[in-house]
This record gives sequence, structure tokens and C-alpha cells, in this order.
Amino acid sequence: SRMFRNQSTRNYFDPNVLFRFQDIEKPVQIHLKNVYSLLSVGFIAATIGAYLFTASAFVQSYASGILLFSALASIATCCYIMFTDNTESQLVNRAAAFMAFAFSTGIGLGPLVNFAINVNPSTLPTALLGTAII
Repeated sequence: SRMFRNQSTRNYFDPNVLFRFQDIEKPVQIHLKNVYSLLSVGFIAATIGAYLFTASAFVQSYASGILLFSALASIATCCYIMFTDNTESQLVNRAAAFMAFAFSTGIGLGPLVNFAINVNPSTLPTALLGTAII
């Protein structure tokens, strides 16, 4: 295998393989760049949604209604993405639906984030950085 090199009789992992992109065709590289860019923007939208729930007393005062709306919005945008054709003309609409999905999911995670902050405040930056790095 290309990921492992044979030194004497043992196989060792070759970390340089992870940084070689010559084996990946140009269209695949472009696709991967687009996918990870969209995921990064979705991560930011979810973070904003979770922050909005956690930091806003107004949002927390209407928590049950907002969480119900958030769950319905997540389901609706997920269904929209699933049932919309993946064409160039629908690309912007599908990306906007994904942003709405990520934001509403972030709002839905707000109570969990609030609980994690109350239990151990150092959990939040660790989880945020761990997610961002991946």
C-alpha cells in the first residue's frame, strides 16, 4: 500500500502521503475544496446559532417555542435539500438551505452548549477547536 512503507520486516505509516495531492485528479480537488468550504461556512452558521441561544436571554425566555421552530426548520431544510435536484440553477438555493439547516441545528444545540458551559466551561473551547481542526 502507498500509505505504508516497508522498513526491514515491519510496515511503518508514511505521513508524507497525507500531503501529496498529485494522485487526486483536478476535478476531484475542486469538488473537495467546494465541499469543505461549504462545511466550514455551515460550521460557522451553527456556531452563530448556538451562541445566539446561549447568549440571548430573550431567546432563552421563549426556549420551547424557538426549539420547536428550530427542529421544524431543520427538518424542512433537510427535506428541501434531499428533494431538490442537484443542478447549477439550484446550487444557490441548496447552499442557502444548508446554511438555514446549520443555523437552526446550532440553535437546537444551544441548551446542550448551555449545560456544558455550566458543568465545565473549558469543554466549549476544546470542542469548538477540535471541530474546527477536523
